[in-house]
Amino acid sequence: MASSFLFVIIAPLSWARSKIKFRRHRLAEYLKQQKDTAELIWIYPVSASLRITGSFGKAKKEVSHTFDNLDKKNVFKELALPDLMPGRYMQFKATFGNLTFLKLKKYLDNYVANKILLYTYPAYPYLVNMINWDLVIYDYSDLWTEPSGGSRSDTFSAITANSLIFSAEKKIVDKSKIIFASSDFLAARIEKISCRKAVTIENGVDLFYFSDQNRNNYNVLQKIPHPRLGYVGALRSKIDFALLDELAVQNPGWSIVLTGPDCLNNKAVFQKLLQKENVFWTGEVQQQEIPDYIKSLDVGLLPYREIEYNKAVFPIKFYEYLSQGIPVVGCGIPSTKKYAAKGIYLHVEREKYMEACQKALAWAGAAEEDFTAKRVKLAREAGWDNKLAQMLEKLKEQSYN
Repeated sequence: MASSFLFVIIAPLSWARSKIKFRRHRLAEYLKQQKDTAELIWIYPVSASLRITGSFGKAKKEVSHTFDNLDKKNVFKELALPDLMPGRYMQFKATFGNLTFLKLKKYLDNYVANKILLYTYPAYPYLVNMINWDLVIYDYSDLWTEPSGGSRSDTFSAITANSLIFSAEKKIVDKSKIIFASSDFLAARIEKISCRKAVTIENGVDLFYFSDQNRNNYNVLQKIPHPRLGYVGALRSKIDFALLDELAVQNPGWSIVLTGPDCLNNKAVFQKLLQKENVFWTGEVQQQEIPDYIKSLDVGLLPYREIEYNKAVFPIKFYEYLSQGIPVVGCGIPSTKKYAAKGIYLHVEREKYMEACQKALAWAGAAEEDFTAKRVKLAREAGWDNKLAQMLEKLKEQSYN
């Protein structure tokens, strides 16, 4: 048996296109650093539309570029695949597109290593039968069949895509030897749709960036008055911006701070929020700067909308907040309820969110150092290295069986 590993990772976007690091990025980086990892190939779809001038030419160029680089001698490679039909048909249809993978198949067939197919996104289900994989893994971290914005579309394209996703996911689950889930909700869903058991490994925190010795320890928000209640992360439609608006209007003495990229394309609800005098948006910041922005807050906010998609979410920022010693208030994310504890975390219904924020501010102002220590301890126990090491141990255990 080969002693090295080649990983083929299925992802929804290119490595560089994501504005923040997600679970799949952490896992890929960790695997890439292992001494016995020979190669890692990151596969993702490239879409094009008749409504966007030049998008087909751009997609073709991106796909050609990554295929041309497949033979180059570097550990990490990206492979872009065309998605040129509506409803993401080319990503999820079980028997379509096999010809696209002929070059990859030839490359893998001649490669001496343990070949691991790792799905972080349920596209290209027919890959499970393309070669004789040593191991197929599904890392289930999102409720892919539900819209993150909460509103289902009744168009033929959307309905078809949803059906295809469910079918593709089912095929992948049935072929996977290991299934990881980022929340108990997702683990329960796997068991419901397939009678398979998933190993729950929740999202963690990058202790390299979020530990005291690797922080600049200065107040980056010094021009913003206290108390500061903030959300740090990508600004997406799954966040309850109307709730943040209510917090700002009813508590003019509070500073509501938002740090992260605008992924809403200037949506009206976000623009309305920014018009409030006590709302401050810093924009996107570098990964290494995030701890300083969090440390400058009094309370960390997790104001998620109460929609089906968010039932599966375990936000990475939960532990990032706690790692900097601040209390946290959440709603709409039931996966975090079990961590609710005095002085540390409150998870409430939407209508009680403001009251919970007031309580958390009292915790933040309390002279009990014990609270801060407990928050930091909980975060340290959830370091990414520990969680990813568990995943790697399970992977190698199954590979050699």
